[in-house]
Amino acid sequence: MREVFLCFTLRHGHALQYASCELRDDKTVVLVAVETAGMALQHASTRLKSDFIVVQVAVGQCGLALQYASSTEDKKREEIVFQSSAL
Repeated sequence: MREVFLCFTLRHGHALQYASCELRDDKTVVLVAVETAGMALQHASTRLKSDFIVVQVAVGQCGLALQYASSTEDKKREEIVFQSSAL
């Protein structure tokens, strides 16, 4: 099931909203989703919404995705924005 969902998510990142809780907490699946559609971060697990790499990739794809990052310290937010703007 995971492999099928990964293939679909490559083209449709927003499909993450229909994923099981297990897939929403799978870092590989979420990274593929946010690479395609940064705003898919809103459907990731709370744990991955706090993951620096996941948030950085999402914000790099769509700056507005930063609003869905959870409990990211201000310093980390600044670093994410700075690094994403350099992409």
